[in-house]
Amino acid sequence: MTGSANGSTKVEPILGSDSIKENQRNYEELRSVRKQYGADSEEYKTAAAAVNVQEPANVQQPAPTTSTIGGYYEVVSRERLSNDVTNVGVAAALIGGFALNFLDNKLGTIVYLMACVAVHACTCAALMSALIYRVVNKLQEEDVHKWVKRHRYFLLLPIAKFCMGALSYLGIVILNSWNDLAATPWAQIMAFAIGVGGFANVAITIIILWRDTPAKPADCY
Repeated sequence: MTGSANGSTKVEPILGSDSIKENQRNYEELRSVRKQYGADSEEYKTAAAAVNVQEPANVQQPAPTTSTIGGYYEVVSRERLSNDVTNVGVAAALIGGFALNFLDNKLGTIVYLMACVAVHACTCAALMSALIYRVVNKLQEEDVHKWVKRHRYFLLLPIAKFCMGALSYLGIVILNSWNDLAATPWAQIMAFAIGVGGFANVAITIIILWRDTPAKPADCY
């Protein structure tokens, strides 16, 4: 309350309960946009510029968590998810086709079993990726985030099976080269070292990406 020059009294408006409720409603809508599209998206920036929202003091944001090996939750969108699924499917089909050539009992029981694992795992990853792509391609953009959260663990299966099949295939190449070069010890050792090095590189990459993937805005806000 303040006094004016003519002696009258001017009453300052007080933020009422309706304004607080409206601010809270705008805040929840803005948080929903951020949750669906990410803090760096154009949708969120447009929504944030359209409303003047003060974040409630009693709202505590959860600490960011890291995603698992799939990495689908960094920015959830139909295009990104489709690209990721297609990438896994194509690579899995390629490795599975290579491993199919080693399904031969003449190469030994161990090689045959590892080839069986590689073919089945990679083929399964490729088929699952194709089926997931078919569904994702039919979704509306605004429904992708809900679908991903509902099937977050299911979406990890294609990449997990692909990694299992790829490591099995690399193991097959190591064992097959060891058997084929038995008459030439120096070449056998060299091929073994190269194979083990490649196997270790892939395995270490899988572990690092599994433990240190980007935070997922979809689950953090």
